[in-house]
Amino acid sequence: MGHWNRIKIAKCQILITNFLVLLLGLSMATMVVVIHFGDHFTVIGHASLERNPYETLRYWAFYVGISLAGLLSLGAALSTIATVREAHGLMAAVSSMCCQTTPAPRPQTGTRAGEE
Repeated sequence: MGHWNRIKIAKCQILITNFLVLLLGLSMATMVVVIHFGDHFTVIGHASLERNPYETLRYWAFYVGISLAGLLSLGAALSTIATVREAHGLMAAVSSMCCQTTPAPRPQTGTRAGEE
């Protein structure tokens, strides 16, 4: 297997992994928003207790979930950008190593008469 194929396979594996991590971050953010603003869970937030311990837990879970989803999405996006930029450099390095040719001999100019 040549250098080109190895680099392309590794690049595709990393990009697929980054896409799945980005999907995980977006689905986590969606789940947190649905849980926070959904009908079943807003009843807990609007309970008429004087001190509702579930309300603070609900806000804490919402902010932690959104923060983790944002970190996952940001990490996946930055990793994808870095992979694409690095792959261009690797491809250029491999192509320069594989395709090096020896320079052709220079033609002799200005030969004097009688010399061969």
